[in-house]
Amino acid sequence: MTRFLLAVPLSLMAAFSIFSFMAWLVNEDHYAVVETQPPLRFDMLMIEQESDTQRRKRAAPEPPTPLTPPPPQSLASAAAPSLNTSSALDLPEFDFDMSVGDLAITPPSFADLGGSQELVPLYRVPPQYPPAAQRQNLEGYVELSFTIDPEGKVRDIKVLNAEPRNVFDRDAIRALRRWKYQAKIVDGVAVAQTGQRIKLEFSLE
Repeated sequence: MTRFLLAVPLSLMAAFSIFSFMAWLVNEDHYAVVETQPPLRFDMLMIEQESDTQRRKRAAPEPPTPLTPPPPQSLASAAAPSLNTSSALDLPEFDFDMSVGDLAITPPSFADLGGSQELVPLYRVPPQYPPAAQRQNLEGYVELSFTIDPEGKVRDIKVLNAEPRNVFDRDAIRALRRWKYQAKIVDGVAVAQTGQRIKLEFSLE
């Protein structure tokens, strides 16, 4: 019974406290009024400073002063001084020996022996003078027949005539084999040229 008597006032106090707390929560007066401030606005103005150089007007350049051409020089003053040939110095005379070992080889000559009018050598090597013939002071020539292939190379070299015989033949053939000729074109196609003849001369000076 005593517990019941104590529980009744405690229950009433608890209920009163709960209702009071709820009433306090519902009341808006305890909230602080927050004043909303309008957003700041500002305008930025770009002020362009006008410099003195922009306000300054460029002066028009003065026209160049025309140059006065010098007066023409007289022929008497412009004439070059004449050389006094009578007072020329006596220069020593130099005697140059242009021969190489007392040997002068004439370049090969082309003799028109028939069928060689269309020959156009693009590259040629002069024949070497045989040392034995040089020591004996021998001179002569070699007549050769050959064929020019479609590439312009020399083929099928044969000795037709030589004077003296078997002296300059080998050097003449060796030189002619390294020559290069203009290829003959027939209907747009390169063809071989047979029956070509040439004469190589060997002479001492």
